[in-house]
Amino acid sequence: MKKEAREYQRLLEEEAREYERMMKDVAHEYQRVMDEAGPEVVDEEPEERRRRLHDEAQERRRRLHEEAQERQRRLHEEAQERQRILHEAAENRRRMRDHYHDRPGRPGRPGRPGRGFRDAEHTRRSVLDAAIRSLITEGLGVSIQAIATAAGITKSGLMHHFNNRTELLVSVAEDAIEDFRNQVNDNIDLAENRPGKLLRAYIRTLFDNLEYQDSYDPAQLWSVLAPMPEITDLLIDDAARWRDDFIADGLNPDRVTVAMHAAKSFVHEAQLDPGISTESIARAKSVILALTNETGPLVDVSDAENSFDDVEEAEVEVEELESATDDKDSDKESGDDSKDSSV
Repeated sequence: MKKEAREYQRLLEEEAREYERMMKDVAHEYQRVMDEAGPEVVDEEPEERRRRLHDEAQERRRRLHEEAQERQRRLHEEAQERQRILHEAAENRRRMRDHYHDRPGRPGRPGRPGRGFRDAEHTRRSVLDAAIRSLITEGLGVSIQAIATAAGITKSGLMHHFNNRTELLVSVAEDAIEDFRNQVNDNIDLAENRPGKLLRAYIRTLFDNLEYQDSYDPAQLWSVLAPMPEITDLLIDDAARWRDDFIADGLNPDRVTVAMHAAKSFVHEAQLDPGISTESIARAKSVILALTNETGPLVDVSDAENSFDDVEEAEVEVEELESATDDKDSDKESGDDSKDSSV
């Protein structure tokens, strides 16, 4: 972090020097134009000439000042972007350290992993990341050799960590599921002292991934892996686990089901529609989050069933009435026919 701080400080100092240089240029230009006006002489319209030169100097000074401000703004944005990149790099290193935290280490050094363990975990992480990229770009038919090449290791080195291709792909899915669960846990608002905070964090995370996809689109990965029965079983188990957790957080099961599927369905459709507006996404997010404000069922199912029974009874009565009407019409037609025949 010290190196990154020094780099950021260097950029700020460079920005300040550049701004100071531009201000000196403004002053020099202003002085040059004013010198051109010279002392007051008996000349044709001297006051008008001096006024004109003064106005020109003011205009040049204004333009140079605007250029200096624009340059300062660009330098400041570049410094901020560089700082953001350095911050992300530091954050990634911190996550790597946290990933190895409290792992078994060498004898006599509890909680601190040995070099061999760190290297093995780093290689395994590289293989999983390479597998994700390869699956998204090449599809489910990507070979083990292609993944190993993308990870920068040999095929035998990859097989040292994963016994076969299925084990590797299942590990990719398990890692993605665990990563999403960690994101949801990070999104929980502990200040919310009411039921449903876990489901709200789940919904926020889905929409955050839709708006700020860092490295890859999770929907693409799942669409590639979905045909594998092992992956399907994983997803079914994960969905059931989420549902149980949401219900345990105090929400009605029907409300949980509707909110879960509404969030997932909207995000899936939005990923297929590149033209969808941010306003539409924000509104959908607010509407779905509002489903978690109450804890009970969305509707009174007993009333709905009674209404359905009433409709069925009404339909039966209508059918009976229509049948009776048809019988009367038939009797009337028969009577008319007998009168005609007697005549």
